[in-house]
Amino acid sequence: SIDPIPYTLSSKGGKPSWVEDFPIIPGYYVGVGVSQRAGRFAASIIDADDRAMEEIIRQISVSQFTDRRDIEVESVGTAFAQNRREISEAVVLGFYVLHRWISPDGSTYYSLAVCPRDKNTRPQ
Repeated sequence: SIDPIPYTLSSKGGKPSWVEDFPIIPGYYVGVGVSQRAGRFAASIIDADDRAMEEIIRQISVSQFTDRRDIEVESVGTAFAQNRREISEAVVLGFYVLHRWISPDGSTYYSLAVCPRDKNTRPQ
């Protein structure tokens, strides 16, 4: 069974408010996933759902790595290259998609998802 999630859907001119104003739902991690239209309708929805899940997992556990390489060329100057990577891993039980929305032109898909902030989530 699913406990009631304390969230009321509101919209502005047909567009859900959560598309622009990231909601805060007490007791839950919240993720909003955005995807561009793919070849198939179902693939677009699944991609938006996956991105919402990724956003939730980033809130639970994230490791960041940065590499920097300095390059010095005589008589020319110096430059550097910097790379940043994030790795997120978590076990998530109870991931729920509360709402989905598609832009009026059909090019962008959105998913609003939540996961309880309790013992059902833990870093990997």
